[in-house]
Amino acid sequence: MPAIFIGGYYGANNIGDDAILGTIIHSLQKQRNDLRFIVASFNPDITRAKFNVESVHWRHISELASCVQRADLVVVGGGGLFQDYWGIEPNTYLRSMHGGITTYGTLPKLADLFGIPCMLYAVGVGPLFSEESRQQTKEIFSLCATSTLRDQNSEQLLRETGYDGTTEVTADPVFGLEVTEEDRQHTATILNEIEWKASSPLVAVSLRYWEQDISPTNWTNSLAAQLDKFIQRTDAHLLFTPFQDDPESQFTNDTALNQAVAGKIVNSRNIHVVEKILRPGEMQSLYDQCEMVIAMRLHASILSVNAGTPVFAIAYDPKVISLMEEFELQDCTTSLKTLDQFDARLAASWQKRETLKNAILVHRPILQARAGRNTEIALHLLESHQSKAKDKKAVEFALERIRQMELMDEELSALKQSLASLKTQMDELTAKKAQLEARLYEMESSRGWKLLERLKGLRKRITHLMGK
Repeated sequence: MPAIFIGGYYGANNIGDDAILGTIIHSLQKQRNDLRFIVASFNPDITRAKFNVESVHWRHISELASCVQRADLVVVGGGGLFQDYWGIEPNTYLRSMHGGITTYGTLPKLADLFGIPCMLYAVGVGPLFSEESRQQTKEIFSLCATSTLRDQNSEQLLRETGYDGTTEVTADPVFGLEVTEEDRQHTATILNEIEWKASSPLVAVSLRYWEQDISPTNWTNSLAAQLDKFIQRTDAHLLFTPFQDDPESQFTNDTALNQAVAGKIVNSRNIHVVEKILRPGEMQSLYDQCEMVIAMRLHASILSVNAGTPVFAIAYDPKVISLMEEFELQDCTTSLKTLDQFDARLAASWQKRETLKNAILVHRPILQARAGRNTEIALHLLESHQSKAKDKKAVEFALERIRQMELMDEELSALKQSLASLKTQMDELTAKKAQLEARLYEMESSRGWKLLERLKGLRKRITHLMGK
């Protein structure tokens, strides 16, 4: 049974990435029912439960290496994996502290080491702010047998790195998402739970936290005020829908952001907040019942398009603009820095909803067909690749060295934790010392202390006189 090892931003309770993984697996299984899947995940337990696959943790490098060595094909993607918003540390490849580009570049490097074919599957490239990131991205693509990109902007940025290999622009796998009857039933339950008048239009809102070159307080205040105007003009009910709910970071906690923005809107009777993460199919089915979707999250826009529902995008990243351009919907887009234009542009988009829907229905089949190309290319690579004879001793040597590196990283991590604990204790003692010194100074400055000092002096003098 051929094994395909897939790595991406999985296990993070993110609807968009869950949709990517689900559609990749489903589309491959539709073509071949004899495939076995292993997934690199940031939470293997969640990934196993959701997708009925084997799963290993991204931080367990020796397990990743063993899975790559046993795989028939390695797939990295999809999603916007090659960007450096948070920088890059090239020395973290094959190390447990990898992050960003070095996370997703780990699998191509291992695949190259063990002679296993690797495909970059409908990935996004950019932004790439540093020359180091551009060169690392170029190198990773060069290690792979084939690659597909989800949009034209990604191809342009990839070529700017100097990469001159073959690649194909396809589309995000989620354009192939299929909604089930169970999804529709769950959607009906959600709509029954909210106090929404069927006579009023229902508009879904998908936001995400963002602070790159902009104040979150400023843009959320501005957006809330603009949404208030929209409600006053249309009597629409806004349904805030989270795509990720992880309290570990503001960037991954859509629910907290939705509640914060919703709380700033005066017309609160028209506001509804979904407080649980839905399955991708459920969210797409929910968007199918909406008059429009206002989306920051890229996959909120894609699910809206899949549902045939007009979308108005708030672009926080070039990938959002790229998607809207695919459907010739540039006029239905604003950025976080131009929210002063939000009300006027949204009003114009609202007036031409039927036109927007027609544009989506014209372009959607093209994107769906391009998404299908990812599956075709992956299966062709799996079936056509001639496995090279592996030097057993060399493989064992590489795996052993990786295990040794992993043990060294574990020891280093333990030392760092010990140092951090000692520093915390030292800070606590320093703070306690400062408190005691402050109390001592306060005592020494008090009237009682001064009187006591005088009494001590008087006692010495009396003792001295009596001694004579």
